[in-house]
Amino acid sequence: MAVPYALFFFWLSSPEPENLWKAALGGLVMGFVFVPFVLLERLRQRRLMRLGIWDGS
Repeated sequence: MAVPYALFFFWLSSPEPENLWKAALGGLVMGFVFVPFVLLERLRQRRLMRLGIWDGS
């Protein structure tokens, strides 16, 4: 997930070398923010499936 964000920040930044590092760092930070929420959601779905109250929608 970090790669699309890094490309987005790269697209927004100017072609100076220091901004390329900022784009890569911004993508990694967004990836590290996004991934835990995805994992928590998957755990929630598994728990609801185990309890039989999640219909898969």
